[in-house]
Order: sequence, then structure tokens, then C-alpha cells
Amino acid sequence: NYQAVLSENDSRQFKGQVNLIGANGLSIISDIDDTIKHSEVTNRRNLLKHTFYLDFTAVSGMTDLYANLLAEGGSLHFVSSSPWQLYPPLLEFIENAGFPTADYALKSFRFKDSSLTNLFASSLETKPTQIIEIIHRYPSRQFILVGDSGEKDPEVYANIQQQFPHQIQQIWIRNVTSETADNERFQKIFRDLKPGQWQLFDAADQLQ
Repeated sequence: NYQAVLSENDSRQFKGQVNLIGANGLSIISDIDDTIKHSEVTNRRNLLKHTFYLDFTAVSGMTDLYANLLAEGGSLHFVSSSPWQLYPPLLEFIENAGFPTADYALKSFRFKDSSLTNLFASSLETKPTQIIEIIHRYPSRQFILVGDSGEKDPEVYANIQQQFPHQIQQIWIRNVTSETADNERFQKIFRDLKPGQWQLFDAADQLQ
């Protein structure tokens, strides 16, 4: 934990937390909406309800899955299309749900300048840069990429795996679109991966 040192006449407090991550080990890079938190992103009305009106709820089994995988020197990185303005409630939800300590890369925008357009940018535009930055930061760590089928996580992760084949161990996609692994979409996206390098799952206990 750290706190900014201000002038004697400034009574404000700015606190934060630094995660000290070793050079080697296993890291999970995870989406948030519909991966660890029920959001229903593919339904605009339900998405708004889950974001602004309903209590955030965790996807069953994901807390234990992450905790078990990262028990010995593991690290967790959330990369999400949620805007930074949702960071406080997301942090509270994730901590209360019992997920391991994580760092966050969220979508940055402000209403007052041109960054507003980022709010409507596809994850194909925003997520790759954030994920690649994490992988470059830890060149000796191994990674599991976890997302969902509702948006573009499969496409983003397959492209990242092709760039870092020796670091990306697994790609896990939570099935929120009632698709099957033999669908044309997934067969095309993951055609260059070895069998067992990616998995479409409905429940956390299906993952190995």
C-alpha cells in the first residue's frame, strides 16, 4: 500500500496499491463483463440494468478457479471494455467476490474531449494494445487468456496467441451465445492452434 505525500496544508489523501509480480510464473488476463460478472452485453437493455440498477453478481465458480490457479505466485490482470468511470464499483465487487488481487486496464474516455469516441470503439481496437503491453512487461511469464463469446474476445485472443505462441498457454472462452466449438466462427478463428489450446466452456468446472 502507498500514499502520496502532499504539502503540509493539503489534507487530501490519495492512496493506492502496487502489485509486486515476479519475473516467472502464471498470469491470467481476463475480461470482466460476462466472463466473471453477469452483464448480458449482447442485450443493450439488460446490459444497462446490470450496470446501473442491479447488484453486480459473479459468474459461479470463477472466483475459485482463479484463486486456485494463482495460489502460488500467480497474477491476475483484468482487461475490459468497461470505462474507467466504473472502476470503483467494479473494484468493490471483485474484492467482495473474493477474486485475487489484480490490476486493471479499462477503456479511457471523457465527455469533454475527443476521447469520447473511445466509448464506442470495438474491443478489437482497444484490447490488443493493452494485452500486448502486459505480455511485454513480463516476457518470462506464461499466460491464460479468459473471455467470453459475446463480443470479440475469441478474435482478439487468437491474434495475440499467434504473436506470442510460447507465452500463451490456453485460451478459455465462456459460452454466452449458445454456440458450439465446431461452429464456423471458432474453427476459423482458432484454426492455427493445437488441439487443447483453446476451450469453449459453459461452467468453470469444465476447465482443466
